[in-house]
Amino acid sequence: MTINKIYDNLQELEAERTSRHLLLPGFTLEHQQMLRNAKICMVGAGGLGSPCLLSLAAAGVGEITICDDDVVELSNLQRQTLYTVDQCGQSKAQLAAKRLQALSPGLKINLVNRFNEDNAKQLVENHDLIIDGCDNFATRFLIADAAWSAGIPEVYGSVLYYEGQVSVFVPGKGPGLRDLYPCPPPEETVPKSAVLGATAAIIGAMMATEAIKLITGIGTPLIGVLARYNALDNSLRHFKFSA
Repeated sequence: MTINKIYDNLQELEAERTSRHLLLPGFTLEHQQMLRNAKICMVGAGGLGSPCLLSLAAAGVGEITICDDDVVELSNLQRQTLYTVDQCGQSKAQLAAKRLQALSPGLKINLVNRFNEDNAKQLVENHDLIIDGCDNFATRFLIADAAWSAGIPEVYGSVLYYEGQVSVFVPGKGPGLRDLYPCPPPEETVPKSAVLGATAAIIGAMMATEAIKLITGIGTPLIGVLARYNALDNSLRHFKFSA
């Protein structure tokens, strides 16, 4: 039986590219089709967005919206692995789209300059899942509030210094961002974004893993749990929190 036949309506190239998924215990054709039918909104195409987007495209997600209006800077490249030195000054979202489609030619990509108050409601309602990979608290809370109001699951991740954290917010099934952080901290108290690049790669991959789990239903998502990673001792701790 050919790979194309096994996958039924999936294109042969896509079927062969993602075929190792079907070797996983408990991962079925239906799970792969769920990924192909999924619509994900990724806010931020930087240090967290780079590894997360690459992992989602590689996994066979069918449609991704990228929200980012920034351009590549040389200092980004220590952690933003989607880009190269010769691309400095160019649009991150456009470069990301080109790179992801080279990896997964059947992937549909939508580009949005920014996730803001004007488009937040429409963006969350048009997607199955939203992923917060942004770098400021104002946008984080806007994402969380819009997703919570629309009943859309959210994957949250952040990095600072040698640490990173990941959690999942699903309305009706667990607490949300405002239960973890009741309000944004004063802007003047937020430290500058000093980050070990490899830590961002780990957290971004963890965010993609949580997204895949939410879409397919495999495993146990980090609902009501904050996973906290420390690169200095390579530790991963889990903290439960509630509403």
